[in-house]
Amino acid sequence: MDFYLQYKEQLDMLLKDEDNVNFFCELAHKSFRQDTEFYRYILESTLSFTKLNNLHKATAWLNNYYCWYYFDMSKYKEAIEVALDAYNVLEKYGNKNGMARLCNSLMSCYSQIGQIELSNEWGIKGVEMAEEIHDDELLLVLILNIGIGYIQLENFKKAKEIFNYIKAMDYKLVGERKITFSQCIAEIEINIGDVNKAIKEIQKVYELFRNINYEFFISETKKLEAMAYCKLYDYEKADMLFKESYDFAVKFNQNFELCHTLVKWSDMYIKTSQVEKGIEKLEEFIPIAKEYDFYQLLRFSYYKLYNIYKKREDLGKALFYLEEYTSVDEKIYNFQSSQWMAKFDASHSEREANLYKILYDKTELLSSIGKEIISTLDENNILKVISKEIHKLMKTDMFSIAVYNEETNEITYKYIDDYGNINLKGPVKLDEGNYLTGYCIEHKEDILIQNFNNEFKKYVKIDSIDEYSDQNIDFSSLMYTPMIVRGKIIGIMTVQAKDENVYTQNDMSTLKVLSNYVSIALDNAISYKKMESIAIYDNLTGLLSRREILKIGNAAFKHFNSYKEKLTIAMIDIDKFKDVNDTYGHVIGDRVLREIAESITKNVRKADFAGRYGGDEFLLVFPNTKIDRAKTIAERVRKLVYGKKHLVDKNKKINVSISIGLYELEDGVDDLMSGIKRADIALYGAKNKSRNCVVIYNEM
Repeated sequence: MDFYLQYKEQLDMLLKDEDNVNFFCELAHKSFRQDTEFYRYILESTLSFTKLNNLHKATAWLNNYYCWYYFDMSKYKEAIEVALDAYNVLEKYGNKNGMARLCNSLMSCYSQIGQIELSNEWGIKGVEMAEEIHDDELLLVLILNIGIGYIQLENFKKAKEIFNYIKAMDYKLVGERKITFSQCIAEIEINIGDVNKAIKEIQKVYELFRNINYEFFISETKKLEAMAYCKLYDYEKADMLFKESYDFAVKFNQNFELCHTLVKWSDMYIKTSQVEKGIEKLEEFIPIAKEYDFYQLLRFSYYKLYNIYKKREDLGKALFYLEEYTSVDEKIYNFQSSQWMAKFDASHSEREANLYKILYDKTELLSSIGKEIISTLDENNILKVISKEIHKLMKTDMFSIAVYNEETNEITYKYIDDYGNINLKGPVKLDEGNYLTGYCIEHKEDILIQNFNNEFKKYVKIDSIDEYSDQNIDFSSLMYTPMIVRGKIIGIMTVQAKDENVYTQNDMSTLKVLSNYVSIALDNAISYKKMESIAIYDNLTGLLSRREILKIGNAAFKHFNSYKEKLTIAMIDIDKFKDVNDTYGHVIGDRVLREIAESITKNVRKADFAGRYGGDEFLLVFPNTKIDRAKTIAERVRKLVYGKKHLVDKNKKINVSISIGLYELEDGVDDLMSGIKRADIALYGAKNKSRNCVVIYNEM
């Protein structure tokens, strides 16, 4: 039947409202990987109609699905081109639902061709949008794909954390996602865990095949099973399974799985001293991988062949494969750089050509540091995290962040001294002598100095070092990099060392990666503060915001002053809350914070007010309440909080305690903040005493 006649009613509705394209998207989705021909027929027919009628938004939505058709055909460049075009269209419409889904598509495509950094960037963008539109299902898909990306980077420890998080959050996995999850768990267990657990996960996959078309998954599953039996030294069975994986990949035209199977198969042969067979598998793989631009697999394989021939002292072939390896690296960078320019801030494209190598070598450490940086919404904590970790990446005698205020043209330096205290310098006007900082901000350029005395004149218009007043010049080697968010500079990062010739371009590239993380984190922190100061309720805990609780407290203080009514305030802090975050992660930490806030809300009186003062601190205001009555309420809250069990892992619950400081306002107190400070002193008295207790200021 003619497509238009068959779907006339739905197509007429589509002409009236482009959002009705959802009917055809759902129609295609139901046949995805189940009936490829029908999937393609629906997409091409509907796309022909939308293009003919200039339905740009509907075309973009359909192209996301067409991207996946190309993906399954291993035509990743075509898939990326279609997805980027669709993203541009939906971005104009501000359609974050569609944009988030395209982020997931682009993340998967870039990952397949070895563009791991671009893949991660799209993943981060997608997660942000999925959270913003509260799409938990899409969020799960993105998290799954981020975990797959870590597996492709062979960062199995980080991948395991992600999949453990999915378990802990009790996400409902069905169909293909359940299969993908078990495959990933199996691969992690094969590499850093218990191979018998991996085989159990693989058996789960086979059981799931009963309810789903297994064509897309069978080759990968056979390959994983082969890898598991390699670990068990059953190479005969592994050889048979690799052959089955290979045959299924050929049968179902799965070129990536075909190549990946050949690579892993060759690994087995090389490991068992059957080097010629290993070389044979790699040589069979290389032409296919070249045809489909599987750069990451090519990179690994060329390096293996280089080492094989180097060990054999066949220098001609060793040099050939080393050159091929270098060529692939260059292609990876060139492709990444050009695509980056298309979608991200221009500053990112200025990275050095060898950045990919650095990122690959330092992925685990940089990823770990970056995750911790981005997870905090406090500027001081951001500084503490990076000051603690940066020395693992480069020599650091001094590290500082300078936050830039564009409105006042002022810079404020923040750094941690030898005693672990945060110190501030400024704010200082940029035209008052902050020369290197000023140059970095004005030109949005990196600065790399190997010998300050010889090189400072490249960046500052002074004749003598004596005129330089940026800071005390105790350092010879210096690096500065701007922190830029959405094209706007928000500050600089600088690392300095006393010795000469300490830093290389590799170090600068690493600093730029860290700068990106810190830029995002600072932007989040600034945005969070702005929202927090405006909102009545705190987004995380549901308690009154800091601004609102202080507003109420000040009103209560005026009433206290005018009518001499009693007024008691309490400061609450969660004991060892940092340990909860460090041990179980910030997602669990946030959940614990919410649950404690809920306990506080339920156990104070209706006449009392509770607010989140900041971080894991809470402020309670007890109007017309004497200290004894407030202590009774505080003790009740403390006991109930400590009595609650918090689920932090699938099979583990913990108790968390709070410390409370109380102060009843007295005549002569100047303002509410003076009272809060005394309650805070009492709180720290409780901390120093034993924690999990209530301390009254006047009884200290």
